Amino acid sequence: MSKMTRQQKREEERRIIAEFEAARAEDIKEQTDGAENMDCAESVEGVESAEGKKTPSREQIKKQKSEHSYDETMPQKVHCKRCKTLMGKGVCPTCGFRIYVPMSKEKRDKVRLIVTGVAMVVFLIVFVCLQFSKN
Repeated sequence: MSKMTRQQKREEERRIIAEFEAARAEDIKEQTDGAENMDCAESVEGVESAEGKKTPSREQIKKQKSEHSYDETMPQKVHCKRCKTLMGKGVCPTCGFRIYVPMSKEKRDKVRLIVTGVAMVVFLIVFVCLQFSKN
């Protein structure tokens, strides 16, 4: 397998995110199928449908949507690029192919913070060593 270029990685990331969004939209649609009118459900929190189940309002759906990370919302109907079998949690059970999942914002920020701290410490050590070497 050859290395992917940046453009290919971006396209793959966009495709994966589109799959996630489609799966989320299906989940939200399934959750809201019981409500006859979404505007009515939006005005009243937790309206009870005829079956006795509470239907979530739009605010609740948006809150649930924002709370999930990519790992929790992994769609169940993803097929492997190599062998076309159904994948579970981003790993193919047949060939072991792993799907590319972009790094979360929290993880990216944590890595940036650690790298910045290490760079500052290295810079400080080099600066101090150069100051003492002049004397």
